[in-house]
This record gives sequence, C-alpha cells and structure tokens, in this order.
Amino acid sequence: MTLMTNLQCGSARREGHFDESCTQNGEFRKNFEPFGGYLNSLSTEEFQRRILQIRHHRASDRLPLDPVPVFYNAEDWSVLSKGITQRARLWNALLQDIYGPQNVISKGILPQSLVFGNPRFLKSLWKAQGEFSRYVYLSAADVFRAPSGEFYVKSDFLQAPPRIGSALENRLAMVRAFPEIFKEMKTDRVALFFKGFRDALLHTTPVKNPRIVLISQGTGKLRDEDAELARYLSYPLVETEDLTIRGGILYLKTLAGLVRVDVLFRRLEDDFCDPLELSVRGGEGTS
Repeated sequence: MTLMTNLQCGSARREGHFDESCTQNGEFRKNFEPFGGYLNSLSTEEFQRRILQIRHHRASDRLPLDPVPVFYNAEDWSVLSKGITQRARLWNALLQDIYGPQNVISKGILPQSLVFGNPRFLKSLWKAQGEFSRYVYLSAADVFRAPSGEFYVKSDFLQAPPRIGSALENRLAMVRAFPEIFKEMKTDRVALFFKGFRDALLHTTPVKNPRIVLISQGTGKLRDEDAELARYLSYPLVETEDLTIRGGILYLKTLAGLVRVDVLFRRLEDDFCDPLELSVRGGEGTS
C-alpha cells in the first residue's frame, strides 16, 4: 500500500503563522490527529477515489473544495463562538443607533464624516426601521490565529456573508466521502446552525407557516452558492424580477398569479434592493 505523503507536518510551515494541524515539534495537534492519521492511512488511489466521490456529490465544480478541514476543540470553539456572537450583537446595536438616534455621533464616539461620508450609508433608511429592531440577521467573520494562539478578526460580513453555501456543500460532500472518521470524531453538525437560522427567520413574522423566499445575489459562483442554500433550506430561489410590490406588500410572481411573501432571505447587498430609493448599480431592484 502506498501511503499519502500530503499531510506531513512541517512541509509547508511559515514563520509567524499558526499551524492549526501541526505543532512546532512536527506532530499532529491533538484535535487534528485522528483526521490526519486517517487520511495518511489511505492509499493514494483510495484518496483520489474519495476526492472524485466528493466532486460527484457536489452541485457545482465552481465552488471551492477543501478536502482537509480545520478542526477546533470544544474550548477553542467556545471562545470563537462567544466572540463572534458578541461582535454580531455589537454591529446590530451600532446600526440601530446609526439609523436611529445617532447617539454615537452626538456623543463624539464616531465622527460624522465616518458615517455620512461613507458611500454605503443609506440616508433614505434613517429612522425607517419602524417596529423592527434587528439589522443583523446573519453575519460572518474572517478569523485567524496568531502565533500566540489568540484569535483575531480580520473582517466582518453583515450584508450577504459569502461562502455559507459553499461551506454547507463542502461539509455534506466530505461526510459522504469520509463517513467513518467524521462519526469517530463526533464533529458538530452544520445542520444545527441552519436549523437555528431557519427558526430565527420564522420568528421575524407573526404569520403562521410564513412563505419564505431566498433572493439570489448574482450569477456564476454566487448563484451556485445561493442555489445550494435554497435547496437545503427548502426555500424558493428568486431574483429581483420575480418579485413585485403592491400596496406596500411584497409578492412573488407565479404562473397562478401573485403570491404574498412574508419573509425575504436577502442575499443581495443593500443598494441592489430598491430601484427608486437607493443608489442602483446595474438597474437591479424590485418595485
């Protein structure tokens, strides 16, 4: 049997970077060791067969594929999840204030130029939130770990966080290709995240059994990702021209006529949504 040589510690180590899979002594880290040992036990031919299996199960070859995931233990994940949750709450509170009383400006916490000079600040939405108090329903962050072991956030994504559909498809394909090791390691299921998100969308409206649709953010890789999300969540995938507004109510155009939409899971950036009130790029939007 020819063993894989892809996963050798130290083969691609870079100074000043934290290696999530290997220690400085050239050994697999405890949280990565079961997976690394499992892959290294496969022959080259068997590993290639599993990769082909992953590609066969994926909906699109245009989405990125990473057959070697990063594993975090429960302690690290607790730190990460609490920190990212805190950041999402902070961003939501900040947006509530910026599009509301603007106390952060009047008290000098943020300079006016930083807010009003930002081309993404939507003046038409100031004090237009009404009865709703949440601006951030879904957020993501680019996170890295310093050599000290501490986590840092490089950037936040609050409008249409990328790679969610890609991460979902990647995990589903990986579990099909390597079911033994995922079962042995008892990794957290991504289904729990999407169940929580579905529940959150359901609680945004008092309507029982609401009609929820997902509006796509574009073409190519972006649409492939949205299609995977819509399929997994069982939501209709729509585009801006599939929707219309009548009497302040959003409707979906169907062959049987207009159907009311109760919740819109938006994968579009803000200024693509309204062709009348917001700055429009490329003529997109719903009216």
